[in-house]
Amino acid sequence: MINKIIHSAGYDDSEKLFLSSTIGKTKFRGYIYGYVVEKLGCNPEYILHIGDNYQSDILNAKANGLVFFLIKKNT
Repeated sequence: MINKIIHSAGYDDSEKLFLSSTIGKTKFRGYIYGYVVEKLGCNPEYILHIGDNYQSDILNAKANGLVFFLIKKNT
């Protein structure tokens, strides 16, 4: 489903997509961020992380040097 949304937004297969649920690395502990940086082989400031949890998605991404975007949840 996420791949479908990404493609409908105009991104193609040249963009890399890492999902914590499919690679088994947590955002809560921050393990996924180092993993992604290593896999891409680039500086973390060239990686955009998108998420809806302030702690796991924003603070942990920021602590690892990634650019981030917070999606606000509808309440």
